[in-house]
Amino acid sequence: MNFLHDDLKVASHALDRIVRMLFSIPHKEFKQRTDLQKGYFEKFEMAMDEDFNTPKAFAVLFDLVREANKLSAKKETFDQAVELRYVALVLGYASVWHV
Repeated sequence: MNFLHDDLKVASHALDRIVRMLFSIPHKEFKQRTDLQKGYFEKFEMAMDEDFNTPKAFAVLFDLVREANKLSAKKETFDQAVELRYVALVLGYASVWHV
């Protein structure tokens, strides 16, 4: 495989955004999925059902991180950010860092 330095740098920044989101938003368990969560789960599952379209699935996850970071910046939408952090946990992101 041939890795370009710039590509690795971009991937590193993307991973950093994910990690910062996971550590900056508290964890909360949800007994049922909220409407906000359902939307991201459905988009992710559709991408993976589409012949295991990993790039599209990662795009959904990066959209989730972007939205969670935006929501966490305001007190009135912080609970929605917590909902999205839970989606990241269920999809396996948080288990990597034990957060």
